[in-house]
Amino acid sequence: MTLFAQHGWGKSDKIDTGLREGILSGVIMSPKDEMPARLQDYVRKIRADHPNATVMFDPQLYASTIADARLGKLLEYGYFDAPKVYRDFVGAQNIAAIVRGTIDYQAGLEVTRLVSPTVGIESFSDRWRPVAVNLANESISYVAGLADERPLILSILINEAALTSRADVDAFLDSLTDLECAGFYFVVVRDMDGYRQTFLPEALAGLMYITYVLAEQNDFEVYFGYTDYCSVALHAAGATASACGWTAGLRRFDFGRFEPSSGGRRPRERYSSQPLLNNVYITPELDQIAENDLLDDVLTGTTRDTILDVNVPSSVAWPPDIAALHHWQSVGAAITDVARRQDTVAKLDRLDRVLNRATALYDSITEAEIVLSTESGPTHLEHWKRATEEFRERIGR
Repeated sequence: MTLFAQHGWGKSDKIDTGLREGILSGVIMSPKDEMPARLQDYVRKIRADHPNATVMFDPQLYASTIADARLGKLLEYGYFDAPKVYRDFVGAQNIAAIVRGTIDYQAGLEVTRLVSPTVGIESFSDRWRPVAVNLANESISYVAGLADERPLILSILINEAALTSRADVDAFLDSLTDLECAGFYFVVVRDMDGYRQTFLPEALAGLMYITYVLAEQNDFEVYFGYTDYCSVALHAAGATASACGWTAGLRRFDFGRFEPSSGGRRPRERYSSQPLLNNVYITPELDQIAENDLLDDVLTGTTRDTILDVNVPSSVAWPPDIAALHHWQSVGAAITDVARRQDTVAKLDRLDRVLNRATALYDSITEAEIVLSTESGPTHLEHWKRATEEFRERIGR
């Protein structure tokens, strides 16, 4: 299994259960959502209870540059100082101090990888890009001087739109492939508000190409944070692992999770369907699917969703923790179905079949005159198909 938990607020015992059952194989920790002492104890417990699990720590330095940010517990961490502006990252001494504090904190944790600090990049001509490069290079130099054999993973936070230019992606890759590190941890800032599976096709193609070049051609570890079903395409290109959380903000990254909360109502219950590669509302969407005898086609068939195999699924309790574990099972199964193939061509061929199957099932739902919300609909499938076609063309496969 190559699915990690994206740690956040409200973890309860979900992560432990996921690791124990083999649904998850690792965790990416969030300092925003855990006090330092509790996080240290939690990492220690995970390592003791699940010694084969990969445990990484995202320093979340990028949040320090957000004006009036909602930083949660981050300010309790000695390495984190906010607010920061561009001039705070100018000069070798400033960069060195930031890297030293971040890496030294992780050195005291029982994590299995060390993760570099980074700042967000809006575009490849962004003035923050040299800052991100300097932080990465300084992290390489600093870790090389430590008596610590844990692999260094360089983190990269980049806007989705920046990945749409082939020329920029190629130049970006040239700057990465010579770096002395074990791998990369990518977080992509997504633009499609609320639609977790949609992805700009050119951007997804670019990200698949980056994954392929780094993982398949250069043997780097390639991790993705804040993903959902869209990670299946990335695993087809060779991703090492992807991380998924239990809320919308832990499955698709934008800076809203660091901005002041505007309140809001409790989210409606959703069901994770591997056949659709998407989530649908239980009321009224899954109820209507059941009413039209399509439920067996839509259900994933995990150890947890058999309780929904009734005439009216909304009549059954679907608690958030159960829904989260089921979602991990569904996404993990979709990833495994594609990633277990022997080579990239076989993975892409399987991805094509999975996408076509999902499209056909959506067609059946439409023919039954079931109306789905936009975010529950099939738009993402067309995006992924276009991205896969472009990716195939780029690698000649």
